[in-house]
Amino acid sequence: MKLFFIVMLFLCIGCQEKTKQPSPKKVDVLQLPTFTNDGSLQAIVKTPDSMPLAKTNINHLESLFLNHAIIPSTSINAGKKTNALRVIILARKLAENSIEKIIPIGMLHPINSKKQLATIITVPASKEKQIISAENFDDFSLNFPEIRKAIGNQLGQGSMIKWTGGTSALKEIEKYQTQKDSLVL
Repeated sequence: MKLFFIVMLFLCIGCQEKTKQPSPKKVDVLQLPTFTNDGSLQAIVKTPDSMPLAKTNINHLESLFLNHAIIPSTSINAGKKTNALRVIILARKLAENSIEKIIPIGMLHPINSKKQLATIITVPASKEKQIISAENFDDFSLNFPEIRKAIGNQLGQGSMIKWTGGTSALKEIEKYQTQKDSLVL
């Protein structure tokens, strides 16, 4: 009987060891350029902050997540290079620390807050990873008004907000870039 318990104990410990997931590889935010060689904007996904889009009456979009990510080689605090500019990627839940090419489609601004930064809204550049197909703010506003409203409600948290387009988002990114020579418009 003791032998049975010892064997079971080893089997349980062995199973636990096999199911442990390797920790995601850390990415050096300051060494990775803001834009790729082909001019694509890129972001590093920070999955623990990702959340599903609030419940809406939108069919087929239950898998749409607000993936929190950061733009490499940016800093919102002058002199401190550790606080990168944050963005939201509208997609299925993306892997932590994955590097994604993105398209900025809009920016959400709090109206009455001087302290809170605007939130840049993006979609994956890869068509295979897109749940919503929007190349710019007009596409997003015309084809997905329910999503735009739900994002405003969820991220605005009851405060007054305004939206601007992808060009404003690119200017915001340029403002916080630490490697100015990598900007491609």
